[in-house]
Amino acid sequence: MIRLAAAKKGISPLIATVLIIGFTVALAAVIMIWGQSFSKSVQKSTEQSAKVQLVCAQDVAFEMESLCYHGNKVYIIVKNNGNVEIEKYIVRMFKDANTAESANIDKKITPFAISTHDFEVSSPEFAQSIEKVELIPIVKVEGKDVTCQNNILGYDVEISECPESLVAEDENQNGLDGGLGDLAGNLPGGSAGNLGGDIDTGGVLGGSQFAGGIFGGINN
Repeated sequence: MIRLAAAKKGISPLIATVLIIGFTVALAAVIMIWGQSFSKSVQKSTEQSAKVQLVCAQDVAFEMESLCYHGNKVYIIVKNNGNVEIEKYIVRMFKDANTAESANIDKKITPFAISTHDFEVSSPEFAQSIEKVELIPIVKVEGKDVTCQNNILGYDVEISECPESLVAEDENQNGLDGGLGDLAGNLPGGSAGNLGGDIDTGGVLGGSQFAGGIFGGINN
């Protein structure tokens, strides 16, 4: 019996060419769309980075005026000489090259203002042994908090104990804040807000009188 082999037919050259062209066009379109999106992303990131560097370089001027300790609490006076508000800042303290602690000060400092803040460290021994301090300012650029890495300032310090007047003022202020806070809770919203603002202003102005350098010496 004679068997006839079935005829095998492949894709015609014309259809194969059309498929290859279609695949190439689709791939090119995908690459083009991705490239445009990537280019815009890189451009936006570059613009944001440039603006951050410009703000930090031209508008941020932040420095420490004085530093002292009482027990395991450290008091610091800082000055904002720049044109932008300092949203917050980080204080990095060194006892020696291998021992350091840091404190996050979540307080705003308006342009050209002097402000006094205090924070606790691990022990009185560490507070008494601080030899170097670094300030790291954080500002807001386009609604985002940005750390100005190139504006980190280092100070070699000879820290001394705080004047009793500053410690007493701080303790009195804390007590006053608590008492007025209770009072403000019983006042209408507007009065309570105004009362709180007066407390903040008093604290800054009261602390600024010590900026004359009666704390431990500071060398840039």
